[in-house]
Amino acid sequence: MRKTLFSLLAAAPALAFAGAPGQVDSGDTAVVLVSAGLVLLAATNRPEILDPALLRAGRFDRQVLVDRPDKKGRIAILAVHLRKAKLADDVDPEKIAALTPGFSGADLANLVNEAAILAARKEQRAVSQENLLVSIEKVMLGPERRSHILSVREKEVTAYHEAGHALVAAFVAHSDPVHKVSIISRGRAGGYTLKLPSQDKYLKTKREFEADLAVLLASPKFRYTTGNFLTVDGGLPEAFPR
Repeated sequence: MRKTLFSLLAAAPALAFAGAPGQVDSGDTAVVLVSAGLVLLAATNRPEILDPALLRAGRFDRQVLVDRPDKKGRIAILAVHLRKAKLADDVDPEKIAALTPGFSGADLANLVNEAAILAARKEQRAVSQENLLVSIEKVMLGPERRSHILSVREKEVTAYHEAGHALVAAFVAHSDPVHKVSIISRGRAGGYTLKLPSQDKYLKTKREFEADLAVLLASPKFRYTTGNFLTVDGGLPEAFPR
C-alpha cells in the first residue's frame, strides 16, 4: 500500500480507482491523496462492512448506487452484447428483457454468451430467439442434466410434483404467470416450474407472499391427493427457507 501511495502522489493530479474502498487502508490516507490533487473512485458490493471513517466528509463522501437494471436498462445492455453476435430475424431483445427481471448486466452478458455457444453447438449460422430463451433457464437454474436418468416411476412422480406447482400457480390470483414446466433436471432440481413476473417489481404485497407459499407447498399436497407420494419431497428443504 505504501508503494502505491507514493506512486499516486507522484502522478498527481490524477484520477485513481480502487477495487474497493477498503483497499484505502484508512480515512487519513484518503485525506492525504485528495489533498494532493487526486480524485479517488472505488466500488464495492459490501458497503455495510466499510470503516465509517472512510465515509466522512472529504473522503468517500459521495456514494452512487448502481442497482440492477430495469426493463429499459436491460434492453440497452442486451443491445450492447447482442451487437457482437450474428442474430436471426426472430430475435426480440424487448421480449428477452421482459423475461429477465432481476438480471444484472453480468447475467445478461452471460445469457448472450450461452446463447451463442448453444447456436454453435447446433451448427446454426445465427443466434435465434429460442437459443436466448433456453439460455435464460440455464443462467437461472443451471445446465440441463440429461445424464441424470430417472426411472419411469420417478419421472411420473416428478411430473405430478411439478404439475402441483403449475396448477396452483395458474389458479391463485396473485401468483406470477408460469413460463415453463419441465421434468428435465437442471442444476440440483429433478424438474422445475419456472414462473416469471410480467413486470419489474420492487415491492411485494401480503397476498403475493401468500400466493408464493401456496405454490411452493402445492406439490406435496397434490402428490398425496393423487397417490404419488413415492418419496419424501426433496423440494421442501429449499421451500422452507423461502
